[in-house]
Amino acid sequence: IKDLKIKENRQMTRLCDLVYDYVDFIYVTSLPINEETLQYYLKLLGLKGAVSNGRTEDQVDLSHRYKIVIPEALSKFPTHNMSLATLLKYSPKAIDRIKNLIRGRDAYILPGVMSMDDLYVADLLGVPIFGTEPEIANLYTTKSGSKRIFQSAKVSIPHGEFDIYNKQQL
Repeated sequence: IKDLKIKENRQMTRLCDLVYDYVDFIYVTSLPINEETLQYYLKLLGLKGAVSNGRTEDQVDLSHRYKIVIPEALSKFPTHNMSLATLLKYSPKAIDRIKNLIRGRDAYILPGVMSMDDLYVADLLGVPIFGTEPEIANLYTTKSGSKRIFQSAKVSIPHGEFDIYNKQQL
């Protein structure tokens, strides 16, 4: 996958969940985040109270509510293109850090694309994961899969073909 690290870092927008008082955030990334980007998000999110009631003194500092974890396996496999879950699977120090951060708290994993390694990491951490079994996800995360779901639910879909696998079908 071209630019895998950048694509994985698109999940950083989930920092926006910090606007909810009951949410803390552990961001696992394989790409270091520069301080300027972090400050941008935190400043933006900290302005929520000030914007909603018009008082600048209602800005808050949210930096204590997020942690960034970078799997140490990055240095062990520098030339391998591995998913974040796979890197985490081979990073016992990162797993231990996450276990310490979530100890005694409700937590869950919110993956991008499900894989067996995501399930493995969820089992290691003893937390639920928001997603389906990878085999099921692979069936229904395509355009054809989506159309099959809509058809079975009797939802109107635009006319067109799906499950096209060769030139003749096309």
